[in-house]
Amino acid sequence: MFMSTTVLHAPASGDNAPARLHLTADTTSKTTSYVSAETEPLISVIVPVHNTGAFLVDAVKSVVAQTYPHLELILVDDASSDELTLKLLAAYEQVDVLTPDNFAQVIVGIELPSLAVVGKQPQEIVAVNEALKQRVSMNTATAAKTQVQIRVMHAATNQGAGGCRNMGIRASKGVYLLFLDADDLFAPQLIEHVYKAKMRSGAEIVFFSNHNFSYDPDCDLSLETHRVDLTADKLLSHEEIIKEHRLYTASYTAWGGLFKRQVLLEHKLFFASQVIFEDADWVVRLLLNTKSIYYTPFDGYWRLLHASQSTVVGARGARAVEAGDMVQRMAQDIKGSPYYDQARNSCIEMAIGLVGYLARKIKGDTPNKKQILQELFSRVASALEMLDAPVSRNPSWIYMQWHHLGYKLPWLSANARSNHRAAAHMAHHYLRYCK
Repeated sequence: MFMSTTVLHAPASGDNAPARLHLTADTTSKTTSYVSAETEPLISVIVPVHNTGAFLVDAVKSVVAQTYPHLELILVDDASSDELTLKLLAAYEQVDVLTPDNFAQVIVGIELPSLAVVGKQPQEIVAVNEALKQRVSMNTATAAKTQVQIRVMHAATNQGAGGCRNMGIRASKGVYLLFLDADDLFAPQLIEHVYKAKMRSGAEIVFFSNHNFSYDPDCDLSLETHRVDLTADKLLSHEEIIKEHRLYTASYTAWGGLFKRQVLLEHKLFFASQVIFEDADWVVRLLLNTKSIYYTPFDGYWRLLHASQSTVVGARGARAVEAGDMVQRMAQDIKGSPYYDQARNSCIEMAIGLVGYLARKIKGDTPNKKQILQELFSRVASALEMLDAPVSRNPSWIYMQWHHLGYKLPWLSANARSNHRAAAHMAHHYLRYCK
């Protein structure tokens, strides 16, 4: 199904691997000078890449600029066609190890576009550039510079971010994993910070904070904001998160945490492919299968807002219906878990809220907007049926009012009241947006 090109680590004598170009700060010969950084466990960073050449260099740079010294970077090309993206991937395929010393030489000769507005770079870009120049490592005692073992893989057909992440998970060799989108940045001390938090807490997952930035000074950075709804600096179990009704709000992105690779493999925690909204249900399955979670409020993920982002574009167009599929995957996950009774009602709340959110997000001039919303309504209604909360596919005003009253009856069980609430709110969405 996939074709892959993998760059091997420091080939030993006698390996049948093809020759690769090894660069240091002062030479372009095919000899390798490695600085031992293996005093810390290998951590893998997986980056899906699809026609993001204009941003890719800075994303890769933010990995090389890390103070954590022992990293693997896996770039998974999602059938890109953009010339700049392909040139950069080809250049990265020619090296085994990226360091602060050789980073610029690897892509020398490739013309990069200027994204700065009136010559002014965002402070996040400036911070990454400065960190790369300083070449700081957490291993000050051994002076081990950060070295990033880089590998490039290619999907034969477009798989979406989820499918590319799956390829990276299976191919990775790190003890721990992080995900980075190809247009975003890691803060220079992110991996060091979350690794130390993991060692200090003993958690299987460490979530961290984030903020948005943009090259456009007029961009509303409050759009698409992602907040982690967890108590900071406290070791939590998934039972506690479910009890506090945070299973669907704790986090909904793959790029917000440090994950133990063995946990993902053991529980087969892979993403849905060729879809958008692939993160949210994956996080739910992750939390259901994880013993311990920790949140550090370290501002470590810097998310670039720009017009071509797939999530932003998709949420406002025909692909919004895929959110209904995501809710169905969530419903199926909790239906088969021991926590169905505790998680059911909060899943229903998330589902009915999502329909209203997307109905407001889709632009008014979107072709076939009503048909898109009708299909979204139908798919979410199917998910609610899976949660034993059936709703009318063609509700009337009287139906909506009846269930609105039913939700207020205090003697009913929590599940019965949740069912009434789902029916009333879905009827409201249908009559307002789909009728």
